[in-house]
Amino acid sequence: DGGATVTVFGSGFISAATGQLSCRFGDSEPVPATLLASTALACTTPKHAPGFATVSVSANLRDWTTSSVAVQVLQAAAVMAIEPIYAASAGGSVLTLTGSSFIDASKLQVRLSPPAGGEGDGDLVDATYVNENTVVFTAPFRKVPYVANATDSGVQVSARLVADGVDFTDRAASFK
Repeated sequence: DGGATVTVFGSGFISAATGQLSCRFGDSEPVPATLLASTALACTTPKHAPGFATVSVSANLRDWTTSSVAVQVLQAAAVMAIEPIYAASAGGSVLTLTGSSFIDASKLQVRLSPPAGGEGDGDLVDATYVNENTVVFTAPFRKVPYVANATDSGVQVSARLVADGVDFTDRAASFK
């Protein structure tokens, strides 16, 4: 879907006075680049079909680097469901995320929101890749507020897939 920030490392990067410092991913249209240092640029990926794309850099939109590197463009994963939909607040419940386009990343995690401590983007819990449609993880301890005379005092928690430190899904599934 595009929109991810990619840092391109190299050497001799200079600021383009004309504002034409750019990156190109495969055959796509060039995108503006931001000079971070003489050895690093930041570029936002354009929409691109899944697969590998070479990345090249230009300071004038005419002359492109000849030494390109490849990046892998992945299809956005979608979380469709979580089972079971209830987990013990003491932790230890094994939960299964189902969906599509999951990847076997070197560090696969699930982001749980709201975070147990109440602050931040959510708690990260290690997960195990089963296949492109299934990931399992163990729910951690979560303090559940006591509500007198309530039939359902559970806290609604959403779960998103995180691959190598990057939120990888555009949808979340919820459990209590």
